Amino acid sequence: MSVDSKALRPDPPMAPTGLAIRWIESGPEVLDGEMRHAVLATRIGMALNSIHAQLTLTDVALKAERAKEGLHTRDINLALLMTAATTLEALHLIEDNRRLLSDWAVGAGAKPELIKRVEDLCSREHPIRRFLGRSRNKLGFHWDEKVVRRSVAAFRRNKKLVWVETTQDQMLHSFALAVTIHGLFPEADSSDPAVSEKAIRDALSQFSEATNLMLEFFTASTYGYMREIGGVLHERGEATSVETGSVD
Repeated sequence: MSVDSKALRPDPPMAPTGLAIRWIESGPEVLDGEMRHAVLATRIGMALNSIHAQLTLTDVALKAERAKEGLHTRDINLALLMTAATTLEALHLIEDNRRLLSDWAVGAGAKPELIKRVEDLCSREHPIRRFLGRSRNKLGFHWDEKVVRRSVAAFRRNKKLVWVETTQDQMLHSFALAVTIHGLFPEADSSDPAVSEKAIRDALSQFSEATNLMLEFFTASTYGYMREIGGVLHERGEATSVETGSVD
C-alpha cells in the first residue's frame, strides 16, 4: 500500500519574507537524511541571526538622537558587550565543528587564507580571546565578583562618584556603567588619555576584524551546505540551482 507523501507533510510550505529579493530553498526530505548536518546548518543560521541583530542594535544606538549622553553611552557599550558575548559563543560553534564547516566553506569557494585565518582565531592564544572571554563570562551575563571588584577598586582615585541618574523615563546606573566599561577595557586604565584611547581602538579593531571574519566564514559554510543538499536559489521571477563557485 502506497503512502501519500503529502499526508506526511501537513503544514503549509514556508515562504520568504516580502522584502526578499533572493532566497535558497529545498524540500523537507533533506531533514529525513543527515540530521546532524541539518542541525549544524540551523545552528549556524541562529548564530548569524544573533550577531546581525546585535550589530543592528549597536548601529541604532550609534545613531540615537541622545548621542554623547549617558544613556547613549550605556546603550552602545552594552550592545558592544552583547555582540562580543555572542561572537564568543559563535566561535565555540566553529571550534566544535571546524572540519565540517571548513569543508562546506571550501565547497562554496572559500579561499585557503580564509580557512587559515579562522584556524588562527580558534587558537586560545589569539589576542581577541581575552576580550571576548571577559565580555561573555565576566561582564555580559555573570557580573563576576572578582572582575567587578577589581574595576570598582580602580575608582578610589575619583573625587566623587555618581551612582544613579534618572531621566524623564529611564534610570541610569552611572557608576555601574563606568565599571562595566573599565572591565571591558582594563588595558585602557591609564592617566594618559592617548594611551587609553589607543588601547580601546586596538581592542575594537581586533573585535571588528574577528566578527567580520566569522560572518564571512559562516556565510561560506552555509552556502556549502546549500550546495550539499541541492538547494535552489530563487530570485524574484526566476529560480536556479545553487552553483559551485565563489561566495559573494
